[in-house]
Amino acid sequence: MCGIVGIVGHPHLFDTLHDAGNKLQHRGTDGTGIILSDGTSFLVPSPHRVTGLVSSCFDAWPGTKPEDVHIGLLHVRYGTSGKRQSFENIQPFIIDSPRHGKFAIAHNGDSQDIEAIRDAFVGGGIGFASTSDTEVLGQLIAHAKNQTLPEAIVCALEKVKSAFALVIATPSSLIAVRDPYGYRPLSLGKFRDGGYIVASETASFEIVGAEYVRDIDPGEVLVIDKNGLHEGCNKPFQFTPQKHAQCVFELIYFSYPTSLVFGYRASVFRHTLGKRLAMEAAHILTDGNPVLIPVPESGLHYAQGVSHQSGIPLTFALSRSRYSHSGRTFIIAEEAERGKKLLAKFNINTEFVKGKDCVLVDDSVVRGNTMRALVQKFREHGARKVSVLVGSPPIMHPCRYGIDFKTSRELLAAEHHADVQAMCAFLGADALHYLALETLYEEVRDRDNFCFACFNGEYAL
Repeated sequence: MCGIVGIVGHPHLFDTLHDAGNKLQHRGTDGTGIILSDGTSFLVPSPHRVTGLVSSCFDAWPGTKPEDVHIGLLHVRYGTSGKRQSFENIQPFIIDSPRHGKFAIAHNGDSQDIEAIRDAFVGGGIGFASTSDTEVLGQLIAHAKNQTLPEAIVCALEKVKSAFALVIATPSSLIAVRDPYGYRPLSLGKFRDGGYIVASETASFEIVGAEYVRDIDPGEVLVIDKNGLHEGCNKPFQFTPQKHAQCVFELIYFSYPTSLVFGYRASVFRHTLGKRLAMEAAHILTDGNPVLIPVPESGLHYAQGVSHQSGIPLTFALSRSRYSHSGRTFIIAEEAERGKKLLAKFNINTEFVKGKDCVLVDDSVVRGNTMRALVQKFREHGARKVSVLVGSPPIMHPCRYGIDFKTSRELLAAEHHADVQAMCAFLGADALHYLALETLYEEVRDRDNFCFACFNGEYAL
């Protein structure tokens, strides 16, 4: 799960790309990369990459800030393919195609069975600078024998089982692509003072004054250049699924609250699930005099929904440090590092919890270690009881499409066979309630076009 921003034709492109990219920092902290073009060639040192955040990448741009920039492409990395902590795996990659010239590629998603394709390239004398599946996709496109680059993109991507949102940059254009299932979001915006933007989330549009136009359609190849928007080729993907498989976990957790994702405002969707959660967990919320506490940041809108439905006011007993630079603990690669960041990230106000029946509300529980540590901290601060409400169902199955829980053994619910009492004991909580899967289904109005595989094990690809 990564973040991509591409911009064409904005008069202040360098600064605008920085601001839009900052709004996607929650999608990845393993590294940031950018490429810039003046409309004729890529500017040196494209690709410019750092193992750090968006601001660090732009601050480290050598020399003076470039002014004559026509195209920019940014990627924030959350590694699910290839080595996580690797400078070589930071995107975008620049690929030199014998037929189509140089292009840059940035990818959000995951590809299955990619190593056989890599091995075939290596056997043919094609080397790789990274262990990322994105570079393999780039070489597939580079060596496709089609007349145009958009046609080559379609031809190449039909050869792999992949969930992807791609943005490809040539020196004179951007090409935005989504896989036919539409697993990963990618949206199009337009600037009031000229130019276009494509991004993984619409939150990037708000900060730079762009207006949302529409989503890139599943299976679409859209070209954006100085002349505007063009459909990339007359030959679409040959495989057209009967239904899409948009990732519901984008709505549950990953996307920024204000983003419009697959037709839903993420914060409103979470608030609605919170209200349904309150109905289901009435036995916990009516037991004694509970103190309702959101787990920031991802649990806030769920807790607000619980509060509005139950009439129990929110108590902000758990504060997130603004200055720890810890980011999202879920996307940190190493378990030990996640634990360390957790301790730096949260503080508990003892006066709000000592001797109280505390009810924590969060969006999801994946591995369980973060919530287990929080429950323990609340007990250390004198809580009489600690109950946990989870705004999504138990995660029972690994993700094949770009979220970093790839095996069942790292999932709390799978390890405990969805036994709520056993999971509650692991967390050290007094009570535990997950949102029912049927409830989640009911709140997704076009559920047949969504992927729920991490909850129900039904994989479309």
